[in-house]
Amino acid sequence: MLLEQRNSWGYQWDCLRTADTPSTSSVGLAVTAHASVDTKGSWVNICTTNRDGAGSVTKITRDVYRVDIVVMGTATAATARACLLDIGVDLAGGTSYTTVISNLLCGQLAGSDGLMRFSFPLFINGATGSNATVGARIASTVGASTAIVGAYYYGSPSRPEVVYSRPVAQSVGIANDGSVPAGCVGTAVTPGNSGAWGSWTSLGTTIRPSSEWTLAAQMSNTTVATLAYFFELGWGDATTPIRVIGKNWCLTTTGENTYWYYNTPSANYSIPEGATLYVRATCSGTSDTGWTAAAYGV
Repeated sequence: MLLEQRNSWGYQWDCLRTADTPSTSSVGLAVTAHASVDTKGSWVNICTTNRDGAGSVTKITRDVYRVDIVVMGTATAATARACLLDIGVDLAGGTSYTTVISNLLCGQLAGSDGLMRFSFPLFINGATGSNATVGARIASTVGASTAIVGAYYYGSPSRPEVVYSRPVAQSVGIANDGSVPAGCVGTAVTPGNSGAWGSWTSLGTTIRPSSEWTLAAQMSNTTVATLAYFFELGWGDATTPIRVIGKNWCLTTTGENTYWYYNTPSANYSIPEGATLYVRATCSGTSDTGWTAAAYGV
């Protein structure tokens, strides 16, 4: 039997800092919400980096087939601080972005050790001569809040014919069009207590087929206990959904921080248009209130 050669990336670069010197506090660029609550701020170019010491790079210079997003630093003690993150693409230089990933839940994340990582098979046309840029913007329940956002970009596949990639994601459980719901929240989820799973909660239905999925959950509460949680994503029927993502693990602390020690960046699972997605959760003790969730498919 002949072994089929797997794809490998010939191109990878990151936007974690505008300089090569690492930071002890955060990795990424500051993205600030509008001064008005529940309102998205200005786009920030998250292609800006000092790549390999070669000087400032501000645009995508080759076709991109996958983008990883990291987010951190959205928590404030004794504050309910829900946040939503958009990722946008502008093929003409960064003056007018089109949203390609809407309303990623990212509230109450701790600093450098509290990051969430998402992975999307997102195609961006960055061929030679392109002016393509990638941007991020956020909304928050606290005006002028800041998130730290970084990105990794992957391209030049050795076998592009086997690479799955699309130009836009769908959001399920929160507005897919980028509009901001009151309170910057997704679909309310009630975790079960002391290891018992809560009920499967419907996030809504898919608007098109997607083959890769990620799950996000956020806390929005002014007083948070030190507890551990698991979150799971499923689809199908409400009684026995097919599990797509199992046991995304986070820890909350009394400083109103959330630490995502294990969140599945991406799960390969083909789900058709019109399918219902479900989420459930469990807690190590008595769950705090204020959890919401959403799923994102490409």
